[in-house]
Amino acid sequence: MRNYSIDVVTNVIDALLFSDVILNFSTPSEIIAPSLQPYWLLAFIRNYGWSRKLAVTVVSEDNKPRLIAPLQYATEDTLIFLCDETADYNDFFFDKSNPDSNLMLSFINYWFSRGIKKIKLDGLPHDSLSLDILQTIAKEKKIGLKVENCDVMPVVFTQVDKTIDAWEGIRFKWIKGYQRSMRRLNKKANILFSLIETEHELKAALPVIKEMHIRRWQSHNISSKFLDKRRDSFISEVCKEAVEVNSLFLPVMKIDGVIAAYHIGFRGGNTIFEWNISFALEFSKWSPGALLMLYILSNAKAWGFSKYNLLRGQEQYKFIWTDKTEQTISVTVNQSEG
Repeated sequence: MRNYSIDVVTNVIDALLFSDVILNFSTPSEIIAPSLQPYWLLAFIRNYGWSRKLAVTVVSEDNKPRLIAPLQYATEDTLIFLCDETADYNDFFFDKSNPDSNLMLSFINYWFSRGIKKIKLDGLPHDSLSLDILQTIAKEKKIGLKVENCDVMPVVFTQVDKTIDAWEGIRFKWIKGYQRSMRRLNKKANILFSLIETEHELKAALPVIKEMHIRRWQSHNISSKFLDKRRDSFISEVCKEAVEVNSLFLPVMKIDGVIAAYHIGFRGGNTIFEWNISFALEFSKWSPGALLMLYILSNAKAWGFSKYNLLRGQEQYKFIWTDKTEQTISVTVNQSEG
């Protein structure tokens, strides 16, 4: 008989003690988004955990951790995923063996027995095995389960056999306009595109990038996220961690030696996940952010990706580059069916 046990971590210090364990865990999805990586969760706990009512749940089998559910209390009787402010994707973390429905059922039964009435899970990848497991449990155990679409993710599928102005799904007139701007700018200034790939390069670039973002949003009377000390620290930390595991994708565009635009993104398999972008106001007439995007996508093969995920949000500029979208899933687990 399988022997399952439950531990609930409610403070940051204890949660971080699991860091060595969770680094060997993964989420049950083919999507390798940054927020589905253990280093992202640990950075979130370090920077935001102090202001959350943690309910990080560890399910063990024969005293060996098998499932980690990164949760927090939303209300006294409702649990939600932990990384609410920074994550476009959320999921459970399993050890390297196949996910087990008994692990999930033990997790659900534990919380229901302690007065939790609802577990609201937003941002599951559309292909997550967690969803399949929850649906199986709901059917067999008569647990209430509501499944809905969550966020829209515009995605670009690169077409390396064509020039970008011939790609399906792009807005042709906009792309041609950006190409003309690039040619004009090349005649007036020295243009350089490069990747920030080392910790030394990152340390030098981040202050410039942060200031650029702050000034950009101040021009719209909006406070930049970098003005939040926790977010500032979190971004620096996840970028540094991403450098160490070779997943940071941070291209910059320089005009006459000055950074004019940047895109902070992360590599996951054959996909780039774009997370934070901005440009220098003094170069705004050239639309440097769009010109950087033009260069990134035009050089997708050289930079080693075939899919570019613009993450959640349906801002108009994203649909210049694509007409394709994907969805994340929202799941609500209730004590009783219906």
